[in-house]
Amino acid sequence: MSSFNTTFELTTSGSITAYVENQQSEITYFDKDGTVARSVPAQNPPAFDVVNAVFDQGSWLMLDYGAPEGTE
Repeated sequence: MSSFNTTFELTTSGSITAYVENQQSEITYFDKDGTVARSVPAQNPPAFDVVNAVFDQGSWLMLDYGAPEGTE
């Protein structure tokens, strides 16, 4: 399995910053109805891939640490 390090910061403005340190990690944002808003792969290891997102009320976030097909 791949190792990863993720840190979240929740600001007073409601912005969530996710730092993902793993080239196989992918951040997937879902709208409140369950559809995928966007997926952001971490492309620059070992540097942090920083993603900022501001969420409306009712929105939520899910992290999917899936490896690309054909990899362990």
